[in-house]
Order: sequence, then C-alpha cells, then structure tokens
Amino acid sequence: MDIKTRAIFLGHVKVEVRSRSPKLWGWDVCLDGSGTVVERSEALFRHAEDAWREGREMLASLEDERGPRQARPCRVE
Repeated sequence: MDIKTRAIFLGHVKVEVRSRSPKLWGWDVCLDGSGTVVERSEALFRHAEDAWREGREMLASLEDERGPRQARPCRVE
C-alpha cells in the first residue's frame, strides 16, 4: 500500500506598524515555533484589520499548497 503524505504548514499571521501615516500597517506570515518569516506584505494598509484580512488569505493559500516556501529569517528593524 502506497500512502502519499503531504507537508503540513503550521503558521500564523503577525500584523505590525511598519511606516508612518496614512498607510502604516503590514503583515507577515511566520512559521509557528520559530518566528521565521515565510511571506511579507509589500503593500501597506491604512487599517490593521485590512492587513489582517489579507495576511489570513495568504496563510490560507500557503496551507492549501504542499507546504511552506523557502523560509527566510525574520529581520528586526
């Protein structure tokens, strides 16, 4: 019996202030446990809720794929 397994993506969305007004919110999708950033928003948002919504959509699309893309370390600025 040949059982095919699929990698499970365990991650979370982090929303944070990245700039000054009017668009200051951005999102990161990070791996659970390590905090490694897998995806980061290029666009900034006026409201944290908008950034959260788009970050959750990215997280859902990553969960639908085979697994995480190449992870890169989170840079603290």
